[in-house]
Amino acid sequence: MVSEQKIPRCIEMFKNGLGSEKTYVNYKWQLDRFLEWNKLTNYEDLLKADDKSIQRLLEDYLMYLKKNNSANYIPSIMAPVELFYTMNGKNQHNFLKSGMKIRINFINIIYS
Repeated sequence: MVSEQKIPRCIEMFKNGLGSEKTYVNYKWQLDRFLEWNKLTNYEDLLKADDKSIQRLLEDYLMYLKKNNSANYIPSIMAPVELFYTMNGKNQHNFLKSGMKIRINFINIIYS
């Protein structure tokens, strides 16, 4: 009998926030990049930090992305990360900080 690898609950929650399998595949790819950037191999480890540490992590990742990607591409990279944290009970305030809004219109704020 072949045993199936159990999908972590945090990924099940993430997947439940999406509408289609294709979107899930694309979002999971971006989430995997975030996990790799953090030098982690376990999705649950992304949730273990306190809110302040997660905020710092998101800011650092955003600064990294700004150096390596076009401004128009960054929202599609950050959306899966935001969804992961939101679907797993992390407050949205992690995505907002004193003028640095990662969600809606964040490009105008960051790049102005």
